[in-house]
Amino acid sequence: MVKIARIKTLLPTLVFGYILPTTLAFLPFLPHTTRQLASAISIMHPVFLSTYSYVFSKLATDTTAHDRIHNPKSDLPYLRATYIFCGVPSALVWIFTLITAPHSLTSMFFGRREIEEEFFYTSAAVLSWALLSIYDIKKGGRVKQSWLVILMALASGLVAGGPGAVLVGAWAFREEALARRWPRKSTITNGSADMKSEK
Repeated sequence: MVKIARIKTLLPTLVFGYILPTTLAFLPFLPHTTRQLASAISIMHPVFLSTYSYVFSKLATDTTAHDRIHNPKSDLPYLRATYIFCGVPSALVWIFTLITAPHSLTSMFFGRREIEEEFFYTSAAVLSWALLSIYDIKKGGRVKQSWLVILMALASGLVAGGPGAVLVGAWAFREEALARRWPRKSTITNGSADMKSEK
């Protein structure tokens, strides 16, 4: 289990470390110098995310030792709130763009080389990560859906909600599957470590 204090402060960490500076960098009514500064800060988001996560977690009560045994699902409410906060706006922006854009979906993403390449690589990265993650938990018996259903869900999500929403959705699906009670003799591979649990 990740330290629960880190999970509790995940949402404000994302807001201050990534969402806020990235948003300020693209607001057209702000002065150019302000947007340039926000853009420079947003590029350094890995550093700021790590810093904010450490600082904010020190302000929260860490109940990891207790929750690891007595309440192993204590992190789920915080994770779900984060998924909703990130996934819903991402899908809404995608839908708004498709509805209001003066060009068709095909011409927007496949008629311009630069946008076409960015969309392709972003989607490929998202789908690759989602498939590998689902394969990991499916191999351990935590997912019963067929690969046909999984592929159709990912493809539909990519078209309807965009790659950002698919990424958040796949992560949420993985966490929910891992949080369910483990079946007898199930094995989940997580990186190089195998976690085994039996009743």
